[in-house]
Amino acid sequence: MSASEGLRIISVTKSLEGYKRGDQYISRFFGATTLAGYAGLFLSSLRQHRKMKWRKFSALAASAHIATPMLSMAIVPWLKKGGFIEVGAMDDGADVLLCPCLKR
Repeated sequence: MSASEGLRIISVTKSLEGYKRGDQYISRFFGATTLAGYAGLFLSSLRQHRKMKWRKFSALAASAHIATPMLSMAIVPWLKKGGFIEVGAMDDGADVLLCPCLKR
């Protein structure tokens, strides 16, 4: 995905924040787009960090509207699989190592 596509997803997500979702098919599409946008906002907040505590990591996720269950069940495994982070236990004292590629 290019940077312009990522920015487009984030902008769509921001515009959908107050949108009422009535149709289940549209809602499913908006849900996926919203999660992708929130993940982009979250990754953006991780830039310029090399290492942080899990507590700060989860606080940054919360500020990007990512709930703790979604963070631990979907986002963290995806970031681990992509090689963006290394984390052992998911508790407040654990360290989260971030990939240098996020420093840009």
